[in-house]
Amino acid sequence: MTDESDPKGAEIVRELESALSEIIARLDGAMVTKWVTVVEVISGEDGQRGRWTLAAEESPLWETVDLLRYASLIEEAKLTEAATRPDTE
Repeated sequence: MTDESDPKGAEIVRELESALSEIIARLDGAMVTKWVTVVEVISGEDGQRGRWTLAAEESPLWETVDLLRYASLIEEAKLTEAATRPDTE
């Protein structure tokens, strides 16, 4: 996980938030109020894989956890639905 207190981590969070806000406003007309994303990266320095959890700078930790739980539940439901769907081929 990148550390948002690290200048590089903080810059990534700011740029991601700006990009998300711009894209969502342009395509949907909505305003981003909270966000969280999980990304897997391969380090440009040593080739190691890692996972970062990034969230809006002002988000309290409990809101980040809440968004992650929500996303996890949605994805688990999709997986369950796909696994129980009859094969149509």
